[in-house]
Amino acid sequence: MEVIVPSLLAVESKRGRGQRLDLVDVVCGIVYVLHEGIRWRALPTVFGKWESVYSRLYRWTKDERTSEMFREVVLALKRGELRSLDASYVKVHQDANVANPEDEAMGPSRAGRTTKIHALVDDAGHAVKLELTGGNINDCTLAPVMMEPVAEGETLLADKAYDVDALREALSDIGANACIPPKSNRKNPATYDKDTYKERHTVENFFQRAKRCRRIGTRYEKTKMMYMSFVTLFAIMDYYLH
Repeated sequence: MEVIVPSLLAVESKRGRGQRLDLVDVVCGIVYVLHEGIRWRALPTVFGKWESVYSRLYRWTKDERTSEMFREVVLALKRGELRSLDASYVKVHQDANVANPEDEAMGPSRAGRTTKIHALVDDAGHAVKLELTGGNINDCTLAPVMMEPVAEGETLLADKAYDVDALREALSDIGANACIPPKSNRKNPATYDKDTYKERHTVENFFQRAKRCRRIGTRYEKTKMMYMSFVTLFAIMDYYLH
């Protein structure tokens, strides 16, 4: 609250819509929905009217305030020179189904529609970059976007799914290192530091912590924008709680 609330106060006007609600109560209500995964209509009245709490989150998300807060936290608190990259599937709840699933980062699978969370984390397992795609999108497809925060002298850790020449060349061009085990069908497999590779568990741990929040572990949001907002809010809090 000491970080999120002051940041939101800076963009909230002193008058206008929704100002009768206490900002701390609103944020607590949003976090409650994030953690418990309840329907918005089931939000306890102690946090205020659910419509007002939801509309405040929607406005912050649409104005890109949540993503801006995330960028500010990353710049101030990211640690170390190791960056671990991976992606994780999330089941799309039947209530979240829409007519244009591809536009909302939902992909077909045998078990139904899924969303994939792509995350790049630092040494401590805190998210540095986040993206969403449909679950049918290959992990390495988004690698050029996900590696953007990786800087010269840093090392990218990733599993075999990211063993593609284009990614290795892109990392080499910026002076970064690749710690990626080669695929078994490689004719000229690249070498990698097995001891350093053990640190890749930090990104798996990030997904484990994130999915403890029921609103992330199962996707109930119809729009990519709102689901990403919940993922981003968790990532911000994770810097201070983990």
